Amino acid sequence: VWPSWSQDSTCLYYRSRLDSNLYSISIRGENIEPTRVTACPGYNPSMSPDGQQMAYIEGTSLKVKGVALQSLIAEWPLPSPSDGWSAPAWSPDGKELGLGGSGGLENTTGLWIYRLGQSRPAQILGGPITVGSWAGNGTKLIFELGGPYYEIWTADLPAKAPAAVALGPSRTPEEHFREMAALYTRMIETDPRDAYSYSTRARYRDYLGEWAKADADMKRWSALMSGRLPSGFSFATPRALRHVLDMPFDCELVFSAERPVNTISTMSVAFGQKGRCEMKLFEIPMVVMSTVGFCFLSGLDAPPARADFSLGEVTNLGPAVNSSANEMVTVLSPDGSELYFGSTRSGGCGSCDIWVTKRGSAEDPWGPPVNLGSGINSTSWDLVSSISSDGLTLYFDSGGTGGDICTATRATKDSPWGTRVKLATSLPGDGAAVISPDDLELYFISNRRSGYGSCDIWVSTRETKSAPWGPAVNLGPVINSPALEWVTCISPDCLRLFFSSNRSGGFGKYDAWTITRPSKSSPWGPPRNLGAAFNTMYSDEMAAISADGRWCLIDDFEGPRPGGLGGSDIWQAPIIPIADFNGDGKVDAADMALLEANLGKNNSTCDIGPFAWGDGVVDEKDLGVLMKSLVSPSPGAADVSCDVVLSWTSPSFAPACDVYLGTSFEAVNGASRANPL
Repeated sequence: VWPSWSQDSTCLYYRSRLDSNLYSISIRGENIEPTRVTACPGYNPSMSPDGQQMAYIEGTSLKVKGVALQSLIAEWPLPSPSDGWSAPAWSPDGKELGLGGSGGLENTTGLWIYRLGQSRPAQILGGPITVGSWAGNGTKLIFELGGPYYEIWTADLPAKAPAAVALGPSRTPEEHFREMAALYTRMIETDPRDAYSYSTRARYRDYLGEWAKADADMKRWSALMSGRLPSGFSFATPRALRHVLDMPFDCELVFSAERPVNTISTMSVAFGQKGRCEMKLFEIPMVVMSTVGFCFLSGLDAPPARADFSLGEVTNLGPAVNSSANEMVTVLSPDGSELYFGSTRSGGCGSCDIWVTKRGSAEDPWGPPVNLGSGINSTSWDLVSSISSDGLTLYFDSGGTGGDICTATRATKDSPWGTRVKLATSLPGDGAAVISPDDLELYFISNRRSGYGSCDIWVSTRETKSAPWGPAVNLGPVINSPALEWVTCISPDCLRLFFSSNRSGGFGKYDAWTITRPSKSSPWGPPRNLGAAFNTMYSDEMAAISADGRWCLIDDFEGPRPGGLGGSDIWQAPIIPIADFNGDGKVDAADMALLEANLGKNNSTCDIGPFAWGDGVVDEKDLGVLMKSLVSPSPGAADVSCDVVLSWTSPSFAPACDVYLGTSFEAVNGASRANPL
């Protein structure tokens, strides 16, 4: 793992998870067998240009040791005890190290320079820097700006000047966004008819919260594009104005309406890959659309836009659980009395430890968190992933065993946990093991060969609770993507699995997705994004669901939500069934009539009990949930924004026919050329 190149690009270094040693592979000659270089107790190793020193991260420190004498040459504390740091990069002269990554807090996020012989590093760049390195001749510093931009930048360095001195103090992300907005302002001043500059500046203003200005930019963009927007043109919209109807193949559709002023009627749609700002405009004669187009769209096996359930207010668990450090990867015991989570707070054994907080009942507050101790936590990192139905077996990932799946057991719920034991079937690269509520399925992620992406979801099964786990089976390309998948939890009825993924089609860096099956013996269906009602521009993870299915816990480790206590936090939200079956905004006798008409049938719209996502049949359980909603109406499905008009234009083949683009027909139905947005 963690490969890196030598300075002359003739040798590849990597750390073996089997024996924690650094190896090298020469790409010259016929001998490509790995050669052991030195022991590597940490992760993200990087060799100096002369091959005499190795930099690596261990625990909460960045260390440099000599290869020949195995002596520690330098050690610095990391800006924060997080695992989000990239591999340290050496300067060509071997005197400086660059470290990029995210520590969870804004003041510990960016690019840091460590200089040998100096005790303190310098933060030279602020913002979501994911990695930084020097050009071979030392005249440029190259770094990548992470989400939501994913840009590669270069900074010129004067000869013989340390990078920390040449670049000076860091900038905050807000300062960078304002600089970019100012850059496009200057471009607009140079060419006031540059429509692209308006739409791009609108994105930066949107991220800065300057929505009125972003809206004004999009209006100007719309005016410039109107009347000369050719078929197939790619246009951009700020993040707050995106979205749309879910469609297959990670695509999305933006509706349109027409204002025919002659005999030609057209229907235009914007169509593109989800998660991207660019979409394609297609113009279709209405006569063709009415006879062919709608039949085609209705025939697609697309997930419905209506949500299975909605969430109530998302609230922070507060200082009783969260701290100014990072809290993440949460597991709730079956009886709801114990909450296990990972934390980088002080007082632990390694860079990230497993802690537990307890309470007497669901109405009681959580007690003070307690560290599980050195029997489970290692001097590296440890993250909890699930607990058995009887609450006596804990599953977790441990850096102390090279990143394998481990377990710990206890005799009773009041007994202390035993020491960690590596799961016999676990291979290097396995992790995030989630056991099903019936204890017969174990889902986990792995980068094993024959996978479909950077990290896939696999499953092992067994006949009884005491039987050994069977061979691992990949869930296949319908569920796994070329991106990264991360299993989070399974619903209490074993019919719905939740996972996080950075695949396209999301609303943030990592989104929560779900797959369902009609019975435990049935195959899983295709993934569905939980929608804008759950996912945000941040990173969202359905971490745990209560045994009664009425509320859930949410992690935001990869992108903290605003309003937290510092780093990533643990949040909670009630799960609310959608009882407004006909979508008229109220729960009334009409919805009761729909439920009665579907009694005994498998109708997902009316199937809202005993859990919010139903159980495969409309029966008295659904009637009970509906009766509660008649007394206390629940919110309707709100997967998408339905009140935004994105643009208007005249089709190239029918200049007198205006087309208005928006996120719903209702949104564009009242638009006019005088008030296009």
